[in-house]
Amino acid sequence: MTHQFEIAKLSRNVLLGLTKNLTEVQYNNIPKGFNNNIAWNLGHILVTQQLLVHKLSDVACVVDKTIIKAFGKGSVPRTDYTLAEIENLKSQMHSAVETTKDLFNRGSFKTFNVYPTSLGYTINNVKDAIAFSNYHEGMHVGIIMALKKLV
Repeated sequence: MTHQFEIAKLSRNVLLGLTKNLTEVQYNNIPKGFNNNIAWNLGHILVTQQLLVHKLSDVACVVDKTIIKAFGKGSVPRTDYTLAEIENLKSQMHSAVETTKDLFNRGSFKTFNVYPTSLGYTINNVKDAIAFSNYHEGMHVGIIMALKKLV
């Protein structure tokens, strides 16, 4: 599983590089044809990894419940996010993955609640959840790349 955590780390590095030095307006702009913005995608990436791996394994999430509610599946941007809120999300990107890696290596993920995704793929165990989280994150990195060109 080491390679899956390395992929997650690489993805987070790319993500943070892509969003470096953006303005509050750029983070919050929702271009025509989109229903979200760069800020929301950052939060959604952070939260979804936690929900897919931690929550489905009955292991406590390391991200605050208010963030989970604001950026979880089915959510949309409800307000503009401040630069401080965005930096808070970005500051948790690496630590969330590192905590998950540490917990995984300690054997903390003992149970798993099977989860059929909206894409038609069923996640059967924590290893599948980590891999699927990387796939999901890659999709949202692509969305951020597209949004960045338009903002």
